[in-house]
Amino acid sequence: MVKYILGHSTGLHASTVSDVWCAAVLVLHLFVKPGNMKEFINIADADILKTIASSDFSFQASIDAADLSDREKKIRAKCVSIDQRGSLRDLQCLWPKLKTTMKGSGLTKLYEAMPKVVVNSDVVAA
Repeated sequence: MVKYILGHSTGLHASTVSDVWCAAVLVLHLFVKPGNMKEFINIADADILKTIASSDFSFQASIDAADLSDREKKIRAKCVSIDQRGSLRDLQCLWPKLKTTMKGSGLTKLYEAMPKVVVNSDVVAA
């Protein structure tokens, strides 16, 4: 897409390939410390598209700098590769695994106590 924007002769063909690449770059950006996308350090904003369009461009330096497991780095590298790009399934593997804990709220405690409640026999249930 960048080459198309810059006016190169290659046509623009929409596909999930470019969607995976864009999403993978966004996810990579989320896992790299602010200002630490190695490929764009000391590059003017106006030159970023030219940098991405170059034949030897790679996000490998940023991937290597990210605090990720080797497996996660390998999948990210595959998803942002120009050749043999990853799939949507590969991209799904990159989502963070969230662990949530639930503290007992007043409502939770009330719900747990409900079976112990003695109903007055004079009250007719609806």
